[in-house]
Amino acid sequence: MTLNDRELALLRVLVESRGRVVTRSELARRAGLRHLQPRRVDVLLVSVRRVAGADYLQNVRGRGWMLTELREGLVVPPAESALATGT
Repeated sequence: MTLNDRELALLRVLVESRGRVVTRSELARRAGLRHLQPRRVDVLLVSVRRVAGADYLQNVRGRGWMLTELREGLVVPPAESALATGT
């Protein structure tokens, strides 16, 4: 299963914040998805969780989402903006 651009953006934020709970609104803001309805962000997160693994991406009830670690073999490509700027 592959992730679309929005799902990849959310996964990148989770990887950057690994080990800490990130609220839905913070995820949306940092992933550039602020314009989406909160429930749409949840749907995207469910797709990310299918790829990342339920044991690795956890919903912390009432607080947000947390990536505990990267599942073995999961590769997160860099953001295109980082490729374009060479960072």
